[in-house]
Amino acid sequence: MTTLDDRLSREQLFELRHRANEGDTLTVPGANGDLIVTATAVPGVWHIRDNDPIRVELMEMLFNWRVTIAFIRHPMLIEGGWCYFGRGWDVFQRAVQAAHAFDPAAQAAPEGFDKEALPWLGGGAFR
Repeated sequence: MTTLDDRLSREQLFELRHRANEGDTLTVPGANGDLIVTATAVPGVWHIRDNDPIRVELMEMLFNWRVTIAFIRHPMLIEGGWCYFGRGWDVFQRAVQAAHAFDPAAQAAPEGFDKEALPWLGGGAFR
């Protein structure tokens, strides 16, 4: 499968990010450098991973990127959201890494967020 990484430079990706086709993938080096995180384009968001029963995704907002969580069975009902200010590749990369490392069962929020947009009431206590 051809990925967006194969077809576009990083700058072109961010100019054309709203044109990503459903199922396109983008790889981001992990925070420690040895892990590769894959984000998959789905309508309106970048899907990071499912941590049953929670889905972790990344949404593009007007001025930032937002890590969101929702129950897999109710994906349109966002349970929590955390903003990473800025829209550049570095901010996207940081948000993807944080979303991938985020474990909703053990943590109340992902690492390094700039603003808690939607407090998650089940944070850290979800089982």
